[in-house]
Amino acid sequence: NCNKNVGWRNSSDGFPYRCKGIYLGNSIFAPVLGSVRLHVLRQLHDLHRCLSLISAREQNASLTFTRVIHSRLEFVWLKPHPPLSLLSRSAVWIPTGEDWYGGINDRHAVLSRSAAE
Repeated sequence: NCNKNVGWRNSSDGFPYRCKGIYLGNSIFAPVLGSVRLHVLRQLHDLHRCLSLISAREQNASLTFTRVIHSRLEFVWLKPHPPLSLLSRSAVWIPTGEDWYGGINDRHAVLSRSAAE
């Protein structure tokens, strides 16, 4: 829910948009909305690079991974990861919590190879 700031001409006027319900403007459109620091474009680019590396490894080794696990570096495990055999391949597994910003927790995910694409 974003509204354009009336009279906005350039960055010296502050942000071009005011958004409600988006934590500090943190969204894919944050650079357009006026926040140069808080955006996920870099994260999406890095995830794409990881998928490209996975694809290259699969091609070079003539194999196909069945699962992809994404975990951010600052994610701290207090207990061992649940065994993959307990997690259905037809679902994307994402931990609960830390998703109060109106989105989905992006710190860890277990998904099938096809879902990763």
